[in-house]
Amino acid sequence: MFRQKLNQSSTPTRQVSQSSMSLRPKTGPMSSASKRTFFMVNSRNRSMNQSELQSSIATDSGPEHLLSEYGTQTPLAVTEALTLQPKRSKPSAKLNQNGWVWIVCGRKAFIWNFQNTPVNKVGNCFELLLPASDFGHCAELVTVFESSRGCGYASCLSITPSGTVRFWDDISLENSYTELSISSHGDEAFAFLTTLHPPEQNCIVATSAGTLVHICLNEMKYRIMKPAHGVLSGIGRRVSSFFFGGSQHAQSSSGSSPVCQLLAGETVDWQMQCLYVLTEECLQKWAVSSDQEKLLYESPVESMFREHLSYAVWKKDPSSLTKLSVWLMDIQLVRDGVMILGAGVNHESSDEVFFALGLMHTEGEVMPQSLLTFTVTGHHTVYEKDNEALLWHHLLVPNLSSLAVFLYSQSTIACVVGSKPDDPPDVVDFSCLGAGCCDGVPVFISAQGQLVKIQETRNEFMANAVEILSKTASFSKLDTSIVATTNLEAISRMSGSSEPSSRLKAAFLMSIRAAAHQLDVQLAVDELFSIVATPSREPGSLLDRLVISLSQEMLDDYPASDPRWAESLPSGSIPTSSSLILLHQLDDKLKAHQLFLNFLKIYGLWNRLTLSVVRDTTMATRLLLCEHAEKIEATKALRNRHNDNAELVGRAIEMVLDRRSVEPVNNLTPQDLFYREVSKVHEIMPVLVECEEEQLVSETDSRAVVTLVSAVNNILKDMIFSATNYRLAEAPLYQSTVPLRPEPEFLAWTSSLGPRGIRAVLSRQFEVTVERGLTEAQSSQDKGVVSQQMLDLSDMLLDGYRVQLDSLKARFGSSNQHDPHYVEVFRKYEQERAAVIRPFMIGRQYERATALAEKYCDFATLVHLCDELNNPERLQMYMEKFQNEGFSDFVYQWHMSAGKRGKLLKSDFSSNPSLKGFLHTRENKYLSWLYDISANDYMQAHDTLLDLGREETEFLGKKKTLLSLSKLAALASGDESDEISHVIDEINQEQDLILHQEQLMASPNMRESLAVQDPDNMKVLSVAQLIDLYIGEYNVGANEFDFKKALDLLSFVDKTNSDFPWHETLLQIWSKAILCDGWSHSLSTTDPIEHCRDTMFYKTLELVLAEDGNAEELLPNVDELLSSEFLGELRHRSDFQCLLRAVYEHVNRMTGLGL
Repeated sequence: MFRQKLNQSSTPTRQVSQSSMSLRPKTGPMSSASKRTFFMVNSRNRSMNQSELQSSIATDSGPEHLLSEYGTQTPLAVTEALTLQPKRSKPSAKLNQNGWVWIVCGRKAFIWNFQNTPVNKVGNCFELLLPASDFGHCAELVTVFESSRGCGYASCLSITPSGTVRFWDDISLENSYTELSISSHGDEAFAFLTTLHPPEQNCIVATSAGTLVHICLNEMKYRIMKPAHGVLSGIGRRVSSFFFGGSQHAQSSSGSSPVCQLLAGETVDWQMQCLYVLTEECLQKWAVSSDQEKLLYESPVESMFREHLSYAVWKKDPSSLTKLSVWLMDIQLVRDGVMILGAGVNHESSDEVFFALGLMHTEGEVMPQSLLTFTVTGHHTVYEKDNEALLWHHLLVPNLSSLAVFLYSQSTIACVVGSKPDDPPDVVDFSCLGAGCCDGVPVFISAQGQLVKIQETRNEFMANAVEILSKTASFSKLDTSIVATTNLEAISRMSGSSEPSSRLKAAFLMSIRAAAHQLDVQLAVDELFSIVATPSREPGSLLDRLVISLSQEMLDDYPASDPRWAESLPSGSIPTSSSLILLHQLDDKLKAHQLFLNFLKIYGLWNRLTLSVVRDTTMATRLLLCEHAEKIEATKALRNRHNDNAELVGRAIEMVLDRRSVEPVNNLTPQDLFYREVSKVHEIMPVLVECEEEQLVSETDSRAVVTLVSAVNNILKDMIFSATNYRLAEAPLYQSTVPLRPEPEFLAWTSSLGPRGIRAVLSRQFEVTVERGLTEAQSSQDKGVVSQQMLDLSDMLLDGYRVQLDSLKARFGSSNQHDPHYVEVFRKYEQERAAVIRPFMIGRQYERATALAEKYCDFATLVHLCDELNNPERLQMYMEKFQNEGFSDFVYQWHMSAGKRGKLLKSDFSSNPSLKGFLHTRENKYLSWLYDISANDYMQAHDTLLDLGREETEFLGKKKTLLSLSKLAALASGDESDEISHVIDEINQEQDLILHQEQLMASPNMRESLAVQDPDNMKVLSVAQLIDLYIGEYNVGANEFDFKKALDLLSFVDKTNSDFPWHETLLQIWSKAILCDGWSHSLSTTDPIEHCRDTMFYKTLELVLAEDGNAEELLPNVDELLSSEFLGELRHRSDFQCLLRAVYEHVNRMTGLGL
């Protein structure tokens, strides 16, 4: 449609003035020819003067919207300025919530208020001269707000693109102003301006290069806002080309111009306000006060839009769309967040530009990770390189809870209805200078300065609501409607009540009456819940309590048209049905419930719902509302089974009513009483099982037993399946755009806990079915029926666990494995899963066992079945299907635990890349070297064997084998690098150490002393332990060779090793050698050397000098040896000292060592 419009406007046969407005309903393949228009205006194909423009706006109500004049007549000065403006001039305009309008034309700003104020008369127009600038002025860099002088007075702030600030504290004094100059760097130009409130004495401006400046008007000072990195790097120079198109500076820019925006957000407290900064790549949220600023987060919105738009429009991954261009264009506040307007075009497909709206929850300081909702609107344009104005669209949201938003450009306005955003909107040609909202009404400023408002018509509001509802459920108009049974007098009486519940009822009833006014209902709702400005995260808030109470009241409503209930009808109740047929009453209750949901959403209550307390736990209120509808479906299922099992159900109903202490009156039957209270329908389920067990005690006929058990199974199955199917099918209906953080645990009523909870009922009924139903089934047909019912019961039971566990995962995230509650629930889930699958395995009903095991990830059953049935192909299929759930590791671990390790190295598994990762874990790497050798990865096998050999401390023979295999694998790899040579030397050294231990254990006396029967299976000894054995008491008859071996062992330890006392051990060895002799009468001979030759010390010394080239390292200094504590009292004897020094002197003379 837009392409057609552009083509028409380029031909000489169609002349349309910039000041004209013509109705242009959207056409094309995405819209219907019979679609009614949103905007009702009279078409014009000629220029209009001021009076003609006013008369061209229709004041009659259109089908869905009303377009009419707003405010007072445009001041004459404005009309003259716009009429006489130069052709190259680009006037712009804005208005604010206080009724102030300003139009910038050249260097002049025209300001007026279309609302009466104490000091301003409607029609007064103030003309201010803006600072001189080389660039063009625009309304975006001018703002008007309430003056510090009080109500009714206005102040104005203007800033030029080059940074000259001019501030009028009172716009009525045009020559009374103050100025401030802000320094800008290079070619930066100021492009955006917003005020913070209250008070509006602080402003934020942004340059085209991304600098944020905070201006304090009270002191006329400014400061640069500086986060850790550049703030607005996403705002390019091209922004200024849009606002200052006529300037030389702007013309230097090239390419398409991304639209970015500043937006004053919600007030945090009395002195702190949020600021949103939209760049071409991200959304930043700041907290700003008069004396400080803080960047709270920076969310990558552009990538989110790119991903959503790619899948929504072209059904492709964004990485595959190489010619996709995406722009972020505007941002507006909505309830609990912001709405962002973006657009995209995929030049590979076409030049059609798609506009999209993204809703982001921005509450708090935590960066949002995703968009809450993303909708591609039905509004499209065509991208043309020479017409960048097509991309400059703005977003207008009339109020925080608006059902409709507006997309507008310099020449068009389009309305997007919130309930049907993807429908093609009607588009009106309108030369627009700017727009804004006042009192929740969208207002647009025409090229002549006229204000035009767009409002929803009241008569069509309810029709639209019903249309919305009809798309979410099979809704048909209620013949026995709530409206028909509730008069206006009753509604008026309830609305004037002091009870909040009555006032909520009144608002709900007003919303569904044909004559209801949307504004009246919204005012009533806002007044009732005005104290709930911010949704509470505490369970049981006023809003949540009232909503749940009213929903349950409608759930348990009395049939208004049945005279037997006349005495029971409570005053102020909402009759949902006037039908006399029970099933029709249930249908009407469901429709009333759906109307109530629609009421909550339309009037801004839905996203304010938080938590409610039910069954001693906390649940999201919206899910509790879903539970109410589920119980209606379950009640309908029970009613449909009632006639076929009249005796069983009738008896169970009587037992339920007896426990409630309720007796029928006024000819009401037990059925009437039971089926009215839908909220308590679950109470019959445990009673049905009780009735069944009582009857089975005395029942001996096999056929009757099977019939009874099957009847109970069918009733339970239909009730729970009806409820869960509704929950799944209508899940989008109960979603919220403001998720609770964190989401509470969800425990559905169909899986409630306790001895009379539904989970216990299903578990007990499964046991009864196995013990009596399956046992008594004689024919194959009966066995098949009962087995299928067992499968259904198992499915319902385990599904409840899975839903609960999923909610806990969402709540705790990656830390759920450590949460005690999650661990306990998962443990019970595994127990129940094993219990319900076991009977199928015993009965060799492998198909049903497999179905449950596959659905609920019972990996042990799946692996066991594949192994027992020798079906490796199916096992491989499971490994692919459950590869993200850790199934492969489970399979490998199962084979390890079952003693079937050999299977892991067969071709069926060896080709799976996950096996390598499993085997290389610390627990399993003693098998990984075999896998590596089979894969010809000898170096990996070498590394693994070397690690295993070094870690082996239990068995000497195993360590020796591992080190030998490691060396062999290294040699087989063919790697001749220096590193491998060094590693082989280390292995040889460790093997030498093993040889020392083997030689030590070769002595029968040593083996007997240590009680070692098999030296290969003895524990691996350390160097210190081996030295102790060589020189200690266990080595009876130790000689000089043993002491020499002890000294040799020191070479296996680094002297710098802090964990081994190398020098102390050396002194200990020599001291032990000395102490092997008595050293008595040391000086009785004249030849001390000859006297010492037979001592162990001298023999060891001779051996060291004869065999070692590093004798100097193995011989301690004589003074150190004589001071060794290991010698005890001997070291203090002068004769011993003399002999030892004589030996050292002799050695020094013979060897020249200098010890």
